[in-house]
Amino acid sequence: MFNTERTYGIEIEVVKLNSATIRDLIAELAAADVKAYDSTSSYDHNIRQGQWKIMKDASITGNSGFEIVSPPLKGDEGIDEVIAVLSVLRKLGARVDDSCGMHIHHDVSDLSRNQIAQATKLYNKHENVMDEQVPADRRMNNAYYCRSVRSQESNIEMFVNNRRVYESDARYCKVNVRAYLRHQTLEFRQADANLSTANAIAWIVFTQAFCEKAKASRISGNMQAPDSSWNKMLRELNMLPFQNQECEITLASIDFFKRNRKNA
Repeated sequence: MFNTERTYGIEIEVVKLNSATIRDLIAELAAADVKAYDSTSSYDHNIRQGQWKIMKDASITGNSGFEIVSPPLKGDEGIDEVIAVLSVLRKLGARVDDSCGMHIHHDVSDLSRNQIAQATKLYNKHENVMDEQVPADRRMNNAYYCRSVRSQESNIEMFVNNRRVYESDARYCKVNVRAYLRHQTLEFRQADANLSTANAIAWIVFTQAFCEKAKASRISGNMQAPDSSWNKMLRELNMLPFQNQECEITLASIDFFKRNRKNA
């Protein structure tokens, strides 16, 4: 069940716009009732309240790449903003390639460090299933900027024990615990930025489910090589259709991910 009270955020990376400028993008977003501002001339982690931030990202191909970062969002109203932003990007001919990702943040200020670690263990357990949602270059340990969760087990243990977590190691992981130290969020970095509305919503819903499950129960043991299945993951995340009969957004996300599964 989608928790409409837990705030979330999204970062969408783009190679370039077809022929429009950043100013055009801001104007089109304003016409869609979405406030945004240009921060491409500087780099920082601040964000203006209620406004989407457009900023440079060195990991994106070429010199025109940028990412658009949401403010904290919540519930269906937040989903509506995501839909509007993606619609504007498509309208302006935004282009993406395999250097682009889509990162999802969830507020986990109500979780302990142990529970946050549980979310990473849970993702590791089902990582082979989540790999089916992305191109081959974002699976397993293939991508530098979203490496396998299991490769970061030592950093996650350091995080739990309040010891230093090294930026270069822990940040570029499919589940980034270091985001908690700056934003009190857990960041999920595996999704590709294909500008599909259904894809973005499904990643928001599914990654939130990992946080909700981690808060409610304990996942024991060390990280092992992922060996799960679609039905096992749905069952553990409490996302089987009969459990979500009144939650349209969850049912739609399950249906999209089921249809979108790619051969491993």
